[in-house]
Amino acid sequence: MNLTEGDVDMTEPQPPRLALPPRRKVLFRGIACTAGGAMLLAPLTSARAAKVGQAAVGYQSSPKGDQQCSNCAQFAAPNACNFVDGNISPSGWCQIWAKKS
Repeated sequence: MNLTEGDVDMTEPQPPRLALPPRRKVLFRGIACTAGGAMLLAPLTSARAAKVGQAAVGYQSSPKGDQQCSNCAQFAAPNACNFVDGNISPSGWCQIWAKKS
């Protein structure tokens, strides 16, 4: 059998071709997945930034032994805390006190 250029010999079994999706479809799906992931993670960042009330952590304006806000890892001078809302006394204390390293 004489085959010219571009002809396919149908007597020989050919490997199946994989149908690849169009590039535009892949691009749009990638963008959609990225946007969806960003939307799902957005509430986590705002929830992480929220502070709890002083009553919820048992805040008191006096120290508990040698534990006080001024030597706590969460304390932000002069009178704030990274996790507790409101004015925080450097000599105060709460249940989430953690020794400053």
